[in-house]
Amino acid sequence: MRLGIELTAVSELWVPPRSHFEVRITLNGTVLEETAGRDEYRTAARITPGQRICATGRLNIWDDSLAPAYVLRVRPAYLLPVDLRQRDRIGFLLRTSLAIGQGDLQRTIAARIIGAGRRPSSEVPLWRPEVRVDWEGKGRFRVDLCDWPCSARREEVSEREGGS
Repeated sequence: MRLGIELTAVSELWVPPRSHFEVRITLNGTVLEETAGRDEYRTAARITPGQRICATGRLNIWDDSLAPAYVLRVRPAYLLPVDLRQRDRIGFLLRTSLAIGQGDLQRTIAARIIGAGRRPSSEVPLWRPEVRVDWEGKGRFRVDLCDWPCSARREEVSEREGGS
């Protein structure tokens, strides 16, 4: 299965100049380094609710000298092959230069899981009780989306595994 993760704003987020976000998919707690994505903000950016902040599988550089300040374009996730089984636990490792606490992160950000159809199969706010967020140090968080509520994902994986 091809998979990507995009982090989106739940509420407005101001990103100062020279900031970055790095995100990698985790599968059953193991970091999949090949899924790394990095978003660099060379100039300040205002990210409004629903807009992408960062995504897996590619490098994106935001510099408002390249576009008007009101046109924030964070590219979609690049989908990468992930050997996903029905009972696997998906999550992500996030590293950022922002001084953001765990509570603020959970109130401000949601994760979109993108499958082969390029449509978000689900969007999971990080404040949900089934989502586990662990602070691993300054600007470093490990997020386990646990049993993310997405019947479409379960059906797709089940079909691929032969209906089990």
